[in-house]
Amino acid sequence: WRFQRDVAHPFFRAGHINDHMTSVFVHHTRVLCSILSRAAASGERVEMQNLLSRYTLDTFLEVAFGLRVSSLEKDVPFNDSFNRIIRELTIR
Repeated sequence: WRFQRDVAHPFFRAGHINDHMTSVFVHHTRVLCSILSRAAASGERVEMQNLLSRYTLDTFLEVAFGLRVSSLEKDVPFNDSFNRIIRELTIR
């Protein structure tokens, strides 16, 4: 376990995590702002809860697991499934 800890240690430095998280949040915030700007320019209505849910999904999965799913830019089956589960749990 010491070897594994020593190998993983550099990744878990506070500076590395902060830098990575910052770049992830900046990227996804820019994508979100672009979507909102296009909607405002065209007068299109947007469902903010849906957009913010997708923003949260994108940022969390990339920070926690290194996965870029881009659910803000395209439909992702996981997002729909997750929302369906949450709805079912709130009804129970």
